[in-house]
Order: sequence, then C-alpha cells, then structure tokens
Amino acid sequence: MDEVSNTEGRTIIFVSHNLNAISNLCEKSALFVNGHIDTFDDTDKVIDKYINEIAKHDTSKYWNNINNEALKPISFRILDNENNEKFTFTNNEDVYFEIIYEKLTDDDIYPNIHLLTSNNQYVLTSIIDSDRVPKGKGIFKIYAKLEKNLLNQGLYYTGIAFTNLDKKKVEFFENYCVNFEIEDLPESRNYPYLYPLAGIIRRELIWIV
Repeated sequence: MDEVSNTEGRTIIFVSHNLNAISNLCEKSALFVNGHIDTFDDTDKVIDKYINEIAKHDTSKYWNNINNEALKPISFRILDNENNEKFTFTNNEDVYFEIIYEKLTDDDIYPNIHLLTSNNQYVLTSIIDSDRVPKGKGIFKIYAKLEKNLLNQGLYYTGIAFTNLDKKKVEFFENYCVNFEIEDLPESRNYPYLYPLAGIIRRELIWIV
C-alpha cells in the first residue's frame, strides 16, 4: 500500500474491523457511525474514540438453534468472584468466564478460550485440561479463571471454541463473543511510579538481589 501511494500517486482506502491492521497501515483514519463519517483524525485518536465511545460492552453471549451434531453452545458470560456479570475489573481482581453448553456425543470435546486485545493481537489461548474435560452427553457448566495482575489496563475481547482433539476437528468457534476492561490501579504497585506501564502483560517479574 505504501509503495503504491508513494510511487504511483494514488490514494488507497483500506476498510477493516481489524484495529491492529489499521494501526499498522494507516496514518489517518475515518470512523463511520450509522453510515456517516463521525471522525477523521490520526489513527491512534480514532481507535481510542472507537474503543471508549462506540464499541459495545458485551459481558454475555447466548446462542439459539446452532446446527451442530456434536455440540451446541448455550451461553458465555464474564463474571466477578460473586458470580455477577461485570465489564470493568481492576488489575487486582480475578476475571471468571462461565461457559454453558450441550454435548451431543460421547467424544471428548475440549472447550477453549481465545483472548485478544482491542487491536486484535492474540494474548493467549487456553484449553481445558484432559482430566477436567466433561465426559459423555449432557448439559455442562464450566468456569475458567483469569488471575489478577496478569493483564495490563485496556479493553479485551474473548472468543470461544470447542475442539475434538482426537479427530482434529473444531466443532464450533466464534471470536469477539464478549469483552471486558482492565483498569490499572497505580497505588497498588510496590514502587513509586504512578504512570501507565507499556505492554499487554501486567504481571511483575520476581526480582532477586
């Protein structure tokens, strides 16, 4: 894109929901809301406005009439430690993911969670342990915990998948199902630095002196 615009004198319009690609490829961006240009500015400013003002805060996702012979997802929610749906967590709070699904086969199917930043960068993929995977047919409710002090402040999107590892088959996958926000509390740090810290991971190293 850069080569074409510089050598051929043409302007390229790049349309995408991938915030990471937009950030890397575009110096200026336009934000469309309901079919009209809402903002035209530097890309980082437009992305910040989209995240803070436009993006939906979805802490739960429900499915109906999924056509799958092996598995049907029912719900996916983000909870606090008191089982309440929650969007904003401080960095010293655990985040819980509740998954409810119906398994229609005796095959072992592994639920897995995909976590991404607001810029579409993968943070992690977590798959349930073999000794914890639900057995047999039925409706199951399971939980996964994202430990406190792991993520830096920001908006995070969460996807869900169900995989038959023996058959190497993904029975269901949907990204960007739910999202949540981490708020950093500088006063909880063990050193007198109160400004934002760079990086996705917030967990401290163990220092040895």
